[in-house]
Amino acid sequence: MMFAEGKHVEQGEVLFLIDQSQYKAQLDKAKAQLKSDIATFNKANRDL
Repeated sequence: MMFAEGKHVEQGEVLFLIDQSQYKAQLDKAKAQLKSDIATFNKANRDL
């Protein structure tokens, strides 16, 4: 946290930062799965 309890804060002041690494890892995994699923779909369509 970037503020002390009871301290006055101004509008727009950053109160805390969220570590984005876990969310980026989940996003990267989902993007990879989407690419794989699209490739599987395209192969299935070609094999018809």
